[in-house]
Amino acid sequence: MLGMSTSKRRFGVALSSELANELDNIVRNFSVDRSKVVEHAVKGFLTEFIHYRRPHKCTGVLILFSREHDAATTTNLIDEYKDIVLAYTHQHVGTHCVEVLIVNGDSEVISDLHKKALNYSCRCRYIPLDYE
Repeated sequence: MLGMSTSKRRFGVALSSELANELDNIVRNFSVDRSKVVEHAVKGFLTEFIHYRRPHKCTGVLILFSREHDAATTTNLIDEYKDIVLAYTHQHVGTHCVEVLIVNGDSEVISDLHKKALNYSCRCRYIPLDYE
């Protein structure tokens, strides 16, 4: 399970100068150490994707961010995956569309939806709520 081990392993990571500078700013502004920030970010990333490793039924929230002119693409995605989309909302924020989808079904199908959304230039975040 993520975060249960107290042992640490040191390894090198290369970041662009811009990302490294942003990381240093966050570390300085929030008075936290860099390792904790990186560990927190990696944990969040793994939580979003690790459950796709084994097939199972799951429920979660998929948040899609896209440009307003790409709204038809997200509408088509929602229609294509209507069997697993329990509910959704669509909001305009400036020139962006924000879609919040409640999904329930096979992890492979949710993963396919997630991948397609990423391929359509949507920024996405999947938050698993539970799984069997």
